[in-house]
Amino acid sequence: MRRIFLQLGVLFFILAGGTMSAGAASFDCGRARAPDEKAICANPDLSSADDGLAYTYQTLLRLVKGDERQKAVDEQRAWLKARAACGGDTSCLKALYDKENERLNAALAATQKRVGLALFRQTGQCFGCNYPNENFSGIKPAETADHGLINCTVNAVVNGTFDGSKFDHTNFVTCPTKYDSALASMSWNNASLRNADFTGANLGGNSMDYADLSGANLTDANLYEISMHGTVLKGARLVRVQSAPASMSGACSDFTGADFADANLEKAEICGVFLGANFTGANLRDAKITGYATGIPPAEINVDVYDPSNSRVPGDTPFGGKINLSGANLTGASIFTETSLKSGGYGFAILCRTVMPDGEISNRDCK
Repeated sequence: MRRIFLQLGVLFFILAGGTMSAGAASFDCGRARAPDEKAICANPDLSSADDGLAYTYQTLLRLVKGDERQKAVDEQRAWLKARAACGGDTSCLKALYDKENERLNAALAATQKRVGLALFRQTGQCFGCNYPNENFSGIKPAETADHGLINCTVNAVVNGTFDGSKFDHTNFVTCPTKYDSALASMSWNNASLRNADFTGANLGGNSMDYADLSGANLTDANLYEISMHGTVLKGARLVRVQSAPASMSGACSDFTGADFADANLEKAEICGVFLGANFTGANLRDAKITGYATGIPPAEINVDVYDPSNSRVPGDTPFGGKINLSGANLTGASIFTETSLKSGGYGFAILCRTVMPDGEISNRDCK
C-alpha cells in the first residue's frame, strides 16, 4: 500500500513540473575524450545546458513507455550524433543545445498534460492542475480509481483551474456515500470551476469547500451529502439538483456561507445546513429547501436563535447567520416547510424585494 502511494507521489511531482536534483554536466568530465565532450566541460554555460537537457530527457523517459519511449531514445541518439559532429565548435554546440532544449521542453509539457489528464480521468487525482476548457464528459473515477487494488482507501484531491471544463454525467461519488465507488473521499476544495458543466454529475459525498463555481451548470446533479462550505455559486444553474438527507443518520449537505447569488435553483430539492448562505437574486421557483436554516434541528427553528446572546450562531457568520433572500424569487417554493409569510415566519431569513411562495413581495428587512 505504501509503495502504491509513493509511486503516485513521484508521478504527481513529475506531472507538476518537478525534476530530479542536478549537478554539473550530465557525464563524467574526468573521462571526457571526444572533442564535443571536452568543449562542454570547459565551458560553464554549455555544461549547465547539458545538465538541464539531460534531466529534462530523463523526466520525459519516466512518463513514456513502449513505442513512445523507444522514439524518445532514438531521437536522443540522433541528437548525440549531431552534437558529436559539432566537435569543439562552441557556437555550433550552443545553437544545438538551444534548439534541443526547446524541443524537449515542448515534448515534456505535452506529455505531462496528456499523462496528467489520463490520470485524472482514471483516479480523480489532480494536484495543482491547469486544465481549463477540457472535456471530461462521462468519466467515472468512482468506478475506476484503483483497479480494485486500493480497495476504497485512496483519497482523491483535485485542485487548480478547470474553468469552462465539461464534467457532465461524470461519477465522483465517494465510498462512504454510495458503496459502489472506489473513492473514499473526493475533495475539490479551493478549485476554480467557473462556468464548468456538471450537468447530471454524481458528486455525492464530495467536498467543494471554498471552490469557485460561478456560472457553473449543475442541472440534475446529485449533491447528496456534499460539502460546499463557503463555496461561490454566483449565477450557477442548480435546476432540479438533488440532495436528500442520509437514510441512516439524517445528515444533510453543508452549504454554510455558500454564495448562491443570482443562481438558478428552480425545482431543486436540497437538504442542507444554510447558515449565512446568500441567495440574493436567486431563482428558487418551485424549489424545496429542507434541513437546517441555522445549523440546529428544525424543531427549534421557531426559537430566536439570532438573538445576540445565543452562542449557537457564530458572530462572524455572514448576515448574522441568517439566509439572505433579498431579491430572490420563491414562487411556489417550500423553504423549511414555510410556504407563505406568516407573522413571525421566516425568522431565519433576510427578506427585501423577495417574491414569496404565494407571489406576494416582502420588503420586511429592507433598510
